Amino acid sequence: MLWDALWIRDVVVTSEMNRVTDTDIDRWSSDLKWVIGSPFLMITADSDQGEQAQCPEIAMRDFSAEGAGEYTEKYSGHRVGYYFESLIHYWLKHVRKLEILAQGFQIINEGRTLGELDFVFRDEMGRVIHWEVAAKFYLYCEDREVKGSHYIGPNAQDTFELKREKIFDKQLPLSERAFPEVSFRQAFVKGRIFYHPEAKELESLPLGMMPDHLRGIWIRHGELSWLQREERTEVAYHLIEKPYWLSPECFSVSGSSPFPFRKLIEHLAFHFSDSKRPVLISVLVQEGGLWQETDRVFVVADDWPEL
Repeated sequence: MLWDALWIRDVVVTSEMNRVTDTDIDRWSSDLKWVIGSPFLMITADSDQGEQAQCPEIAMRDFSAEGAGEYTEKYSGHRVGYYFESLIHYWLKHVRKLEILAQGFQIINEGRTLGELDFVFRDEMGRVIHWEVAAKFYLYCEDREVKGSHYIGPNAQDTFELKREKIFDKQLPLSERAFPEVSFRQAFVKGRIFYHPEAKELESLPLGMMPDHLRGIWIRHGELSWLQREERTEVAYHLIEKPYWLSPECFSVSGSSPFPFRKLIEHLAFHFSDSKRPVLISVLVQEGGLWQETDRVFVVADDWPEL
């Protein structure tokens, strides 16, 4: 099992959330806890930028998800990164009760936009902090390189090394002139690295990658039989749609219909007949009346990572 633990969904929610269902709120609260508690994918600060970013412990059992319906409706149909930013905004403002000084703040010089700052806020100690945030997912491809990297995004134009360089060399320094009072400039990057089942054990990681990062599996469309490598009963598969790529899947057996393996094969055959877009899958088993995630798998086209 790839997951050491499932994030317990014990957030208390309000009863009236307009058109938002209890399942939506459950997903949202689980993703919020993932944002706070999951391991960092990337180092949060270079040695000359001060201390590492911290995730203060929050008494989530006593937390009421005020405004969760508004956040769920507003961001549920957007990109993973946009949804991730919305959860961080909620955490800083409504959970930690911090003053957000800037969000999405554009830096313009002589009419040219140089970039924008994700978050500038004042923490519990009164310090001004600049965060550049991202939720990133990379597939380790040991026999191929893209732009000098073996850690390639589902969109093969993106790599781990390119993202790290962009954050530390371009984005974080942008706040130096606009917010000189900033005490710490930090990366807040969560996500997952996916490894092929036949990949060799790694001897080293790229500069800046945290060794305890979350892990998943990737296979090509022609390797689907690997999913049936074990004789397990009551195994099913759920296709994970954007933006809900964050926390593990967990839902009631009575209220859901994940795919059996035969249906999964049919769906992916249809998908890859006219698309190169990778598909993210949750592998589920029944435990105590729930479907619970055991593995998370990216299925990519057979010629991935051709650009």
